[in-house]
Amino acid sequence: MVIPWGFKSPRPHRAYVPRSSLHGESKLNIQVEHLDNHMARLKVEITQEVLDKAMQSAARRIGQKVNIPGFRRGKAPYGVVLRYVGQGAVLEEALDTLGNDVYASALTQSAIEPYAPGTLEKFETTPPITLTFTVPKQPRADLGDYRVIRIPYEAPVVEDKMVDEALEDIRAERAVIEPATRPAQLGDMVHGAVYGEMIHPAHEHTHGEEAEAEKPADAAEGESTEKAEEHDHQREGHTETIIDRDDFDFVLYPKTQEDRDLVPGFADQVVGMSAGDSKSFTIDFPDDHENKSLAGHSFKFDVTVQEVKSRTLPDLNDDLAEQSSEGKFKTLLELRVDVRRELQTSLERQTTSQYADKMLAKIIEQAVVSYPEDMVKDYTSRMLQSLDRNLRQQGLTLERLMQVQGKNEETLRADYRENAILQIKRDVVLSEIVEREGLTVSDEAITARIDEMTARFSEDAAQVASFRRMFERPEARVSVVNDLMTEALQQRLTAIGRGDELPELKPVTPAETTNAASTESTPPAVQEQAESAPSEDAAPGADA
Repeated sequence: MVIPWGFKSPRPHRAYVPRSSLHGESKLNIQVEHLDNHMARLKVEITQEVLDKAMQSAARRIGQKVNIPGFRRGKAPYGVVLRYVGQGAVLEEALDTLGNDVYASALTQSAIEPYAPGTLEKFETTPPITLTFTVPKQPRADLGDYRVIRIPYEAPVVEDKMVDEALEDIRAERAVIEPATRPAQLGDMVHGAVYGEMIHPAHEHTHGEEAEAEKPADAAEGESTEKAEEHDHQREGHTETIIDRDDFDFVLYPKTQEDRDLVPGFADQVVGMSAGDSKSFTIDFPDDHENKSLAGHSFKFDVTVQEVKSRTLPDLNDDLAEQSSEGKFKTLLELRVDVRRELQTSLERQTTSQYADKMLAKIIEQAVVSYPEDMVKDYTSRMLQSLDRNLRQQGLTLERLMQVQGKNEETLRADYRENAILQIKRDVVLSEIVEREGLTVSDEAITARIDEMTARFSEDAAQVASFRRMFERPEARVSVVNDLMTEALQQRLTAIGRGDELPELKPVTPAETTNAASTESTPPAVQEQAESAPSEDAAPGADA
């Protein structure tokens, strides 16, 4: 009989030592063996007295649940219960509590912190009486000297062109849109149906390793069966659908803004078309085109115009600055300065995020991450659950996807195994960085972020109070904490990669290096909640 003991959680938890027959006992005699698969085997010896007490308690519990002839419930002597239900039944009942008590105490004494429920592997009654458990250990990462990693950092600069484009967007938001009965002109807005596909050059998307390397790791998630089949067909034909819209509004940008088109040259092809017109055309780009993502590619479009609309933009002047800022700015210069500042902030945030991702990849590359197989199973299950939710939103199911692909759950889980391992490594490394760097999120920072978020929505005091109550909800507060921790991680990884001066690393105690379990008590109710409702979080840590 294989019995799991303890409770499962994707995050570190405390060992719970219940009030039991072991309370007050001297230390257990435990032999610990660390296995290669990040498991531990605990061989625990107990005394005959401890086993006898557990058997007697078990007999009393059984006696209260069964009718034994000649005795009221709970009043039958130990020997009578033993003869009536059999020694094996009493022993099995005894193990329900004794095994859990021994397991919890052994975890605490051996400084093993479990990732998931352990398993009672063997119970031997021949002296010495022993219980042998196997325990999946909490994951850990040896990061090495990650603070010496350096990556060139290029500070972001807001160019004048970016400011000009942002101001054009402000003009566009206040454009006057009117129906037009004439053919489409540059600057107009057109409503219609557009289908477009990109034709890759012959050397791209070939079969084999290169094609597989370019396939997104999560390409299957959220795709309907039909889309997945179409995707495979497109790869074989070296084509890729870039747009398929029957109800689409698009602007025919002038030459100065043609980089905003679906592809450069698209607007020129639609100019002259009227409502009801349809047209198919192909735009080819030479192999030496300055835009490497377009070079050597062709784009085939089918366009049906349903309506042409004229688009009149307001002048770029002080009046526009005052109107668009609701009186905050009086001049166009003030608006331009503010736009540049906002762009700089956004660009710095984006640069920091991308740079931190590169740093994290370097740290993961040199890190040695250890994890139990249970963790891979959990991560894979969460990925498949996410895929199933996405499919159901499209009226499909995971079962249907497996039928179409000719796969069963075992082969599908094998497909996702590598992605699960990659995510585990990322999460465990991030968790270790947070621990080593001593990163925390203060209550003051949380309050300040909530203040900032509520202020964006309204200046009305009643509405601000309503938004604040919304953000103070536990689920919203957790989201705020995660955002702040992500920012802190990104900033710290960026500082490390640039070689900035840093605070000293948090010292690692011997207990931490051995995954020591705490003896702090956790109420049984918490254990039950953790077991019945596992977290949806990927793992400890935040995405950088």
